[in-house]
Amino acid sequence: MKKIIFLLILPLIAGCLFPAAVSMRTVANSVSDYTVTVERECDATGIGDIIPDLASIYVEFACDSCMVAEFKGNGETFNVEMVSFSKSKGAMGAYLSSDIPDSQPVSLGYAGRKSDKAIEFYKGKYLVLIQPLSGSSIDGAQELARRIERLVPGETIKPDVYEVLPTTQRVKDSEFYFAGPKSFSLGFSSELANELQLGGAVEGDAAEYLVDGDTVIFVMVRYVGRSQTLSAVNSYINSHKNQPVIMPGESLPYYTVIDADRSENYIAENGDWLYLLMNGPSGGKAQQFFEYLLRGGR
Repeated sequence: MKKIIFLLILPLIAGCLFPAAVSMRTVANSVSDYTVTVERECDATGIGDIIPDLASIYVEFACDSCMVAEFKGNGETFNVEMVSFSKSKGAMGAYLSSDIPDSQPVSLGYAGRKSDKAIEFYKGKYLVLIQPLSGSSIDGAQELARRIERLVPGETIKPDVYEVLPTTQRVKDSEFYFAGPKSFSLGFSSELANELQLGGAVEGDAAEYLVDGDTVIFVMVRYVGRSQTLSAVNSYINSHKNQPVIMPGESLPYYTVIDADRSENYIAENGDWLYLLMNGPSGGKAQQFFEYLLRGGR
């Protein structure tokens, strides 16, 4: 009997831990003391018409819909952009891949920022940007942001987009998250994105690491299946065929590509994942560190 009672209660507990989906219109229309006029709505295919500068990046992070609305209240008017993503990890990735010039952190949702022209935050699967119109104040925009934030459902645990990155010797605040070539090119060259065939990637992380006083860059990319991972490794090697390349062997299950400045790059596959360490100084320390990472070093 106790087991049956527990099974009956379990859905109620799950409902508290994982809030039901709430539409953007529902959130907007639930903000008290404001008159809301929805101006535009679209799914992922139409986001380029609404947010052209960031559309390609938002699509990589799996946005599924967007809404633009005008909020009027307390004698002020605001433009509000709300973007929904399929996962909260996508909303976080989109937030980290964009910025507001001259902004400062503000306590809203999982993370927020504020300038004298706009305020933005993300929570759960939503990314929200608010801009004052017609001489309205940024303080008024912040008050509206707080009201919207309270209505946006959010998981109880903030997503960790860097969870797969090793922590040993990692340089603080050097972490970088991407979901395809557009977001990858915010931190790396488009040439490297092509070499790694990032059009077929699911997601990836990168960070700087200290190896015996030198800074190296470690990149992890996840693909759909091992065949795509192998194809990406081969693409990278073929792109560097004019450079010295040490082929894998029984004791070295990875490629080593040597640059003109004698620095070394190591690349390997592990199922769905590709591992790449760049700018490694010669002498063996970087090679040993890469082997440590391949063993799942944390």
